[in-house]
Amino acid sequence: MRIQKILAELYPFPPIPLPHEDPFTLLVAVVLSAQCTDARVNEVAPRLFARAVLEISGNQTITSLVFRTQESISYWRLHSGG
Repeated sequence: MRIQKILAELYPFPPIPLPHEDPFTLLVAVVLSAQCTDARVNEVAPRLFARAVLEISGNQTITSLVFRTQESISYWRLHSGG
């Protein structure tokens, strides 16, 4: 608790380096950032969130859309040339 208190005093409102519009899109950005760099998430997320609104109104689920995006930006794909 002491460390948490010190950090809260030093950084009361730390910036969130991932693009998001609400708690759900922040969660999606965090999941994506586990697969690649924050810089790549910053590049991809705004387009993903825009597509999500269109595709989910069609018959897509957010899960399938995020999974497809995650597959295309993950470390293994970037390093394997895939």
